[in-house]
Amino acid sequence: MTMQVDVAILGGGPAGSVVAGLLAAHGVSVVLIEKTDYGAPRVGESLPPAALPVLRRLELDRAVTDECYFRCPGIITVWGSAAPIEHDFIRMPYGYGLRLDRRRFDQSLANWAASAGAVVFTRTSPHTLRFQQRIWLLQLKGAFHQEVQARFIVDATGRNCFPICGAVKHQYLDRLVALVSVSRKTSLLDQRILIEAGPAGWWYSALLPTGQMMVSFFTDWDLLHYGRDDLWQYLADAPFTAERLRSSELDTPSVYHAPSKLRTNMQGDT
Repeated sequence: MTMQVDVAILGGGPAGSVVAGLLAAHGVSVVLIEKTDYGAPRVGESLPPAALPVLRRLELDRAVTDECYFRCPGIITVWGSAAPIEHDFIRMPYGYGLRLDRRRFDQSLANWAASAGAVVFTRTSPHTLRFQQRIWLLQLKGAFHQEVQARFIVDATGRNCFPICGAVKHQYLDRLVALVSVSRKTSLLDQRILIEAGPAGWWYSALLPTGQMMVSFFTDWDLLHYGRDDLWQYLADAPFTAERLRSSELDTPSVYHAPSKLRTNMQGDT
C-alpha cells in the first residue's frame, strides 16, 4: 500500500509534532513517523517561562498543563563562584516555568497533531529513503509496513538524525557525555532546578512530576576519571548538589552520548 502526502515528518518529539499539527491545521496532508510508542522515559523535562506564550499562541497550553506538569519557581546556579545565585521566575514577565513528565508531554503533542488531521505512525521508522523525480520515497518498517510518497521531508529526529540519502553531515563541537540517574524516592522539598559546576563538569538536578528527582552529570569523556558506578565521587566538588542528594535514593546512572554538533547542510533536494 502506498500513501501519498505533501509532507513526511521524521521524529515525533515536540518539534516534529508541532510542525505536523500546524501544517495539518492549514490543510496540508502530513504523516508523522515516530520510532517509539512514547512508553519509555525521556530525558529533558524543563521548559522556561518564555515557553508559555508560545504554547498559548499555539493553543497547546491546555494539552500540556492538564496532565503532565508542575510549576517550577526558579533556578539556582553555582557557576564560576562558590556562592549560589538564585533566579526566581516570579520576577520574569511570563511567570513560572514548567517541570514536565516528558514522556506524557511528547505523547500529548503527537495526539494534538493527530487531532489536527496528521497521520501519526508510532513504533515505525524509515527503512529506506530515496529521492526520485522530485518525490521522496520512504519504505517504513515497524508497526506500519508501507511505502510513503512525499513532496517534502522534515527531519525532526534530533541528534540521532536519519541519514537522508547520506547527504547530512555534522560538525562535532565537543566530547560531551551525560550520566543520568533518577531517584527511587526523595524527600526534597525545593522545587527549583540546581545547576552546579565543578572542575570536571557540571551537575543538574530537578524534581519530576512523578515525585522523583533526576540528577545528571555532564563532562567531556576524556575527563571522565570514574565509571558510572563511581559517579558520586565527583560530588566532593559539588557541595550543594551533594546536600540535595542526601534525601534521595538514586539508581545506577545511564550514560548518554551528548556532544554539541552542527549540521553543515540544513536543506536541499538531497
